[in-house]
Amino acid sequence: MRIAANITFLDFGVPLAGRARLAHEAGFDGVECLFPYALSTGEMSRALDEMPLALINTPVDDWEDGARGRAAVPGEMATFAAEMQRALDYAKALGVPRIHVMAGKASGARARDRFEANLRAACLAAPEVTMLIEPINSHDAPGYYLNDFDLAADIVERIGLPNLKLQFDTWHARRIHGDPLAVWQRHARLVGHVQISGFENRGAPRPDTAEEAAFYEAVTASGYEGWLSAEYHDRGEGFGWLSELRDRLGRVTMAEA
Repeated sequence: MRIAANITFLDFGVPLAGRARLAHEAGFDGVECLFPYALSTGEMSRALDEMPLALINTPVDDWEDGARGRAAVPGEMATFAAEMQRALDYAKALGVPRIHVMAGKASGARARDRFEANLRAACLAAPEVTMLIEPINSHDAPGYYLNDFDLAADIVERIGLPNLKLQFDTWHARRIHGDPLAVWQRHARLVGHVQISGFENRGAPRPDTAEEAAFYEAVTASGYEGWLSAEYHDRGEGFGWLSELRDRLGRVTMAEA
């Protein structure tokens, strides 16, 4: 497994164009960027400077107005299609293998139908890209359609396309269901990307704690080989946890050999 820095959350005290370099210097293997769209693809490519870009989100230009995407919003098909195409253009130009398709704020059967139709269309239009859906807790995003991991898993299985996967964020698993490990054990087979943070307060990961250590051991034991992306609120903890996490992942791998 490789560890990425989310350079939307972890700004390293510099503008977006300077963050990938600092992530590399801090010891990360790559980066993810939720919204790279403030930079052109050429500017973003130069900013990455050989650092892999593991994931981007579909754009949400009206984020400050409360929007959180449109994939599940009835009546927004044309706008969603344009946003999806913009994300695909960036993914192609930057070699991004995964796009988080943001559901938006909606509810009910029509929202589910619209979400599934849009996801199916996106997956079929770009089979080389893995489309991800992420449950987001209702405290952080009131009204967000996809607010339950079991619902997300049901949607992934119902659509049944190989390039549709679950995005597993430990913070949201904790806030929604209480026990990230139990959620992982239910749905690990569907996961295409993992985002990590401290379970208690969304600070830096704490792989030295019993609860988080058990989670990382389960992830390794499951055979997951994708990215672990650090999406957390930096409170000045530093990046000592990186070496601790790598040591723990290595110990589990050696024990299984």
